[in-house]
Amino acid sequence: MRNQLKKILVSIIILFLYNNCFGQKYTDKYIKDATIIANKWLNDMDNFRFDLTYSMMDNEVKEIYDSLAWQGYFNDLVKEFGKKEQNRKILSSEFLSSVEGVGDGFFVEIKYEAFFEKTRNFEETILLKQNDQSKWKVIGYQPLWDSM
Repeated sequence: MRNQLKKILVSIIILFLYNNCFGQKYTDKYIKDATIIANKWLNDMDNFRFDLTYSMMDNEVKEIYDSLAWQGYFNDLVKEFGKKEQNRKILSSEFLSSVEGVGDGFFVEIKYEAFFEKTRNFEETILLKQNDQSKWKVIGYQPLWDSM
C-alpha cells in the first residue's frame, strides 16, 4: 500500500513538472513570435510607413482610430522625438493571459529602451494580442520620455 502511494505521488509530481515545462515552451514561442511583429511595427513607424503600422493593428483599435487619425498621432510623435539615433534594446517581455480593461486572451507586453535625438530616458511599451486567426496584432503603444 505504501509503495503504491509513493508511485502515485511520484507520478503526480512528474505530470505537474511536465505540464509546467510544456506551458513554458509555448509561452516562450508566443513571446518570440510577438516580438517579431513588434519589431517590424516599430521599424515601419521609424520609416514613416504609417499605413503598414495601421494594418498591423487589431480591429478593435481600428474601430477607435481611423487611419488618418493614426497617421496624425504618429506624425506628431515623430516631430517631438526627432530622429532615431540607435537601435532599440528590449528591456523586458512578458506573456499575459489577461489585461485590465481588455479581458482574457493571449497577450505579450514588450518594453524597449529607445534613443531619439530630442529625448532622454525614452521607453516604449507595446502590447500585442493574438487574434482568433492566431496572428499577433498591436493593441497598444505607450511611449514615455523626458524632453531635452
